[in-house]
Amino acid sequence: MSADLQEVADRTAAAIKAAIGGLATCERYAGQFSALESGRVTFLAPAVFVASSGGPMTPAGTDQIDCACKVLAYVIWQAARSRADRSLSAAALAQAVAVFAEGRQFGLAPAMPAVVKRTTALYSVALEKKGLALWVVEWEQVVRLGASVWDGAAVIPTRVFVGGPKAAVAGSYAEIV
Repeated sequence: MSADLQEVADRTAAAIKAAIGGLATCERYAGQFSALESGRVTFLAPAVFVASSGGPMTPAGTDQIDCACKVLAYVIWQAARSRADRSLSAAALAQAVAVFAEGRQFGLAPAMPAVVKRTTALYSVALEKKGLALWVVEWEQVVRLGASVWDGAAVIPTRVFVGGPKAAVAGSYAEIV
């Protein structure tokens, strides 16, 4: 199985929506949150929007890439109550997302468990005037991207060799029958 960055965000959003009750909106988001300030984004709160981006990449040896993805869950709370109530409610929801995300693979295979890095309030006057509190939860997760040369190929090796860490240098591989 392989994944792409959109699938990372889609599966993560679906898992969060299933696990955390009371969310009015939980989906992948590919835009910029400056659009919230201008009123161009419509949603019901409380909301979680998930975005993912690629980070450092290393070859996996199967025509695939292991990508250290950065995943961001934007948590939005809207309430007619005080600014403090909005902020505390958004912080509690961000904490719930962080606790849920830590160590999860979100159905992505192969993928390393998620490692939460931070939760941060993203305060702005424009959002405050709209009665919104915005927090972000950030984590990293190594996900294998692309299709493997072994996927669906029904390739069966006829010869298999093994060697220790110095075998490549010394050329001393042993064939297994």
